[in-house]
Amino acid sequence: MKGVVRDSGQRAPNKHFVGLLLFLVCFCGSYFLTYVADYYRGKVDAYWDIAHRRYIGYRCVYQCIDGPGTAELDRRLVEYANIRIETTEHCGFRARGYNAVQWARVERLYPGAYERALNEAIEWRKHH
Repeated sequence: MKGVVRDSGQRAPNKHFVGLLLFLVCFCGSYFLTYVADYYRGKVDAYWDIAHRRYIGYRCVYQCIDGPGTAELDRRLVEYANIRIETTEHCGFRARGYNAVQWARVERLYPGAYERALNEAIEWRKHH
């Protein structure tokens, strides 16, 4: 029996369903890739600033900020590690990537400076 095709009982997948499924996977994947791109864009910005000897850390404006204690911590960070802290409304993945690079660099240049500044700012706050 030449030319007889045997039916295995399985149907071919619906092309429209496969296309829709592929579209949804790509769409959802691209949604998460925008966050990854923002994170790495922040890292690139930080490397650019480090190359120009600008050491900046970003603090989210929506975080709980204790006025006098935070100002003292910021002053001590400039004194000990030469890093300025700026408050920003843009608290996304770009700021996280930026801070990751900046703080790693500061920690390499001035080991333990953040902990020392934080402890001294806490002690200062207790006495004032």
